[in-house]
Amino acid sequence: MTWKPTTVPSVYRGLAKVLHSEKTGRFKIMFDEVRNADNEVTRPNFNVILPPESCPDNLVQGYFYVTMSGDKTELYRFHPATGSFKARFKEFYAEEGKKPAPKTYTNTFKGKEIVQDKFLAFIEIAEGKLEGIEVPYSGHYNITKGMVNPEINKPEMAYSKDLSRSHHTARLHAFLNAIGLFGQEPIPYRDNMLPLIQKVALQKKKVFTVIIDNGFVENFIVEGADEGDEDLPAWEDEGEKEEPVEEAETSEDFSDEEEKDDTVTDDDWVD
Repeated sequence: MTWKPTTVPSVYRGLAKVLHSEKTGRFKIMFDEVRNADNEVTRPNFNVILPPESCPDNLVQGYFYVTMSGDKTELYRFHPATGSFKARFKEFYAEEGKKPAPKTYTNTFKGKEIVQDKFLAFIEIAEGKLEGIEVPYSGHYNITKGMVNPEINKPEMAYSKDLSRSHHTARLHAFLNAIGLFGQEPIPYRDNMLPLIQKVALQKKKVFTVIIDNGFVENFIVEGADEGDEDLPAWEDEGEKEEPVEEAETSEDFSDEEEKDDTVTDDDWVD
């Protein structure tokens, strides 16, 4: 059998149970196994023990979606795996020194090339023991130029796909409504809407409910408020157009090697 190099991932991502040892102060990260669409195991479950200085300061016990370094020496971040949480918008992803902008992805499905524009938003949990934890939301940027609106004498923002037929667009609409984008005034279109959306969302500081399932945002719910319950601030020029930013790519490959730990007994961990 010919030898070939193994793949070393840049990060490990996935669902994991986190336990804390009151005796040593260390954390045990217990990753779930990963299966593909055919129910085949593509990454076995494994455990890693880390000192508190290698974990986020606010890490607590629970079941989370976590991101760990490829060498398994540092836990970068974590957020809830499942549940509904009060939350607020924090920001869109943007390269340092640039405004946030959608990124274009090209994929192939059943032999057909599909081009999608997407954005990455960070939602912050607003209350409870996980207050301040960031939850990433990757959304489809299904926004396009609409007809000229006589109220503003400019093309208005519109959706590129039908709300009733596109669940990605329906989720985008729920997100924009939750963060307070919609008011009584029509929204003028611009080539990159994200800076304007972020500006309005940070002004509104809306608290809403975010639904998370298996580590991913499923929906947004606004309670006790109807769309357009507040007027938006006057639309202002956001400056020159920015080219879409190039987000750093990370490997999704995982090692098949299971990490062993026998330095701490199960009795030391508080479940």
